[in-house]
Amino acid sequence: MSWQSLLVRGRGPSDAPLCAKIDSAINDAQPTDSPIDAFINIWPKLEGDYAMMVDALIKYCEDQLHEKQINCDVSGRPKRLDSTRKSAARRETHQNKRYSNVGEIFNTVHDLAGIRIVVEVPSSFEIVTTFIQDTFQKAGEPSHFTSDRKISDTWAPWFGAYQATNHRVRVKLGTADVLSPYQDVLFEIQLTTLSEQLYNKAAHDWIYKKSHGPLTRRDEILIDMLHGAALIYSLGMVYLQDGEKSVDSKLIDGMKEAYSNDDPETLVKMLPDHLRLGENNQSINDQFSGKPIPFELVTKAMDSPATRGSESNLLESIVQYIQENMQPPIQLPTFEDARFDSARVHDAPKCYEGTRASVFDRVMAWVNDAEGETFFWLHSPAGTGKSTLARSLVAKLLDTKQLAAGYFFQRQDAVGSGTSLFFPTIASQLMDTIPEFDIFLRTSLSDAKNPKLESKPIEDQFKILIQDPLSAMDGPKTTRVIIVDALDECNAPDHLYRLLSLFSRLNDIDSLRLRVFITSRLVFSIQKTFQTLSKEMVPYCSLDLHREFLEETNNGIKIVLEAGLAKIKAENDIKTDPWPSLEDFDRILSQATTPSPLFIYAKTLLRFVNQKGRPLRRLKLWLERHHSNATQLEDLYATIFQDLDRDEETGKSGALLSEEKQVLLHVLRAIVLVAIPLPAAALAVLLDIERDDVNDHVKSLHAVLHVPTTDRAPVEIIHKSFADFLLRDRQKDTNAFWVDAPETHAMLARGCIKRMCKGLRKNICKLNHPMTSTNRIKQATIQHFIPVDLQYACLY
Repeated sequence: MSWQSLLVRGRGPSDAPLCAKIDSAINDAQPTDSPIDAFINIWPKLEGDYAMMVDALIKYCEDQLHEKQINCDVSGRPKRLDSTRKSAARRETHQNKRYSNVGEIFNTVHDLAGIRIVVEVPSSFEIVTTFIQDTFQKAGEPSHFTSDRKISDTWAPWFGAYQATNHRVRVKLGTADVLSPYQDVLFEIQLTTLSEQLYNKAAHDWIYKKSHGPLTRRDEILIDMLHGAALIYSLGMVYLQDGEKSVDSKLIDGMKEAYSNDDPETLVKMLPDHLRLGENNQSINDQFSGKPIPFELVTKAMDSPATRGSESNLLESIVQYIQENMQPPIQLPTFEDARFDSARVHDAPKCYEGTRASVFDRVMAWVNDAEGETFFWLHSPAGTGKSTLARSLVAKLLDTKQLAAGYFFQRQDAVGSGTSLFFPTIASQLMDTIPEFDIFLRTSLSDAKNPKLESKPIEDQFKILIQDPLSAMDGPKTTRVIIVDALDECNAPDHLYRLLSLFSRLNDIDSLRLRVFITSRLVFSIQKTFQTLSKEMVPYCSLDLHREFLEETNNGIKIVLEAGLAKIKAENDIKTDPWPSLEDFDRILSQATTPSPLFIYAKTLLRFVNQKGRPLRRLKLWLERHHSNATQLEDLYATIFQDLDRDEETGKSGALLSEEKQVLLHVLRAIVLVAIPLPAAALAVLLDIERDDVNDHVKSLHAVLHVPTTDRAPVEIIHKSFADFLLRDRQKDTNAFWVDAPETHAMLARGCIKRMCKGLRKNICKLNHPMTSTNRIKQATIQHFIPVDLQYACLY
């Protein structure tokens, strides 16, 4: 409802919305050369209304936050006239332009009215942030005052700068009747914590306003100590909220006095009496000399289980917590591409919205069942969307904060398909997803005698990296899930039982309910592993994706095809309507779902049709080349190879010269059987083929290969079923591009030997000291002097 309509309905000018009063005051203002001068003349007429607005906002926010059981203090005031003049002038200088009119000042000076919300404990900060975002209309990006700002000249604060977030907002339409008169008026909400507000009592005047002139180093140290004392106060409040009754009474008295005392000197004098460091009485300065303490570490200590139960000496616990967290990051030997947060996993396709709903419901029911099985095994043939589903599950579990780690096996990578880095890669993710896991992992690693983790048996790795750290933790028993995708691509099938039986040991851990979600094809080694575990009374849940939810899966493939073809039609401005015809679409859908629903069939078809910019002809070709006597995937890939040899103009085969076919075969053989995926340039060197020829052939196989956008990125097969098709013995007589594995390995070996003979030389990295140990040479130096193809030749 507009303010004009309120006036029409009988409300007088004194009851008009504040935005109407602002407009009226602007219209009544006397002409002046300066918008700032005009504002100064107007402001006294509106300051009272802004004060009423602040009072209404304070009351509303207090009521709403107290209903949410948030302990906080809400205060505020309108901006003073002299402060407003300075703010407006400062903005003109900052923007390097003058205000064009007085209305612009009302629309840009965001703190003409301001309120401050001070939460008692840091854990409430996020809740109140959400309240502000949901309740008010954002008028600009929030301003974050971070702890790492430079605020002192002679002392680097251990506890950082004043930390707060300023939200520029307006009252939303319909928020509350009491706030309706202030709709569309700009104001500011500052959100901070009690510890920061306590610290700011001294810092605001002494450091930020410099009201007392230049500060000495001792002054700056003193104010930094106040910040630390304020944080101790907040920590005490967290203890009290948790119901701790045995906290040192002197500490509680000190905190109460700290809150009520405005004299910094008095507050600092309390510290030696009430805050001790333990039996060795080592000073904080000795322990952290020259090391700034990140503010976030102190606030995390307030909610840390590691500092609870240390009632007799809180500061000692906090110091220990900070010491542990200021250690250098733990470096583990990992396979980064297998992590759930790797670019490889993040950028790969996910399930279309609205598909696989029943499958996700089943999986999430297992996740949330406190009595559920340790393992959930989802299995089905190649191309049915298992990995796509696993990647989508990552996003769902991240949203619910139930994801622990992931390992996405990659058969084409010799390292990524092995088990030597499996547990180190899992542990590296647990450090990110489970609070304080790294503290206990560091202890476990320090107790281990041999630091070479990748050379240890997987049983030792599991004990050091997973079992011992988790067993040492305490806290509420929450559920976390590890996702293991494509377990059938593990190149050590004799390790499968060992891997899964190790995970089953975690049932006895009190600090965590760890679940393992596994996808694979139904291969004998994995089936036998689960049968053995079942005999050992290790429960597991099994879902045959190939057979269950068949109707929903078919419908999901239909959605993928409809959306993909509609996108191709729009991007290529196809006028034919409908395209494809209903008959052709039904035929495509039948091919993709009969006898089995294969998402990879649908996705590869879409990539094929959209290649080379001639979708109508390519879809027609696809339909013409369908062979009813071939399997779905054989039909899929045979059509792609037929297209490679098809003349674009005549539609007849024979477009590739015999020499071109031979080059293409060499490229395919290498891509399928290299130990790790290589860039096109590296393949060209090892195969002794022109780089442009390799690039051209790779691009022609866009439907089945990941074609990189940069020269450094590797060329990879989109789906393992394509490699199976090329390597399958029964294709030997019918597929011109059948790959002979032994001959291909021999070809690659010859290429590697030739490359090493040509490229290796003494002191290849041009080191000042040629006898330098390899583990002391920087990776960047190796990458600069040893090309990828030469590295591959030496390793494989």
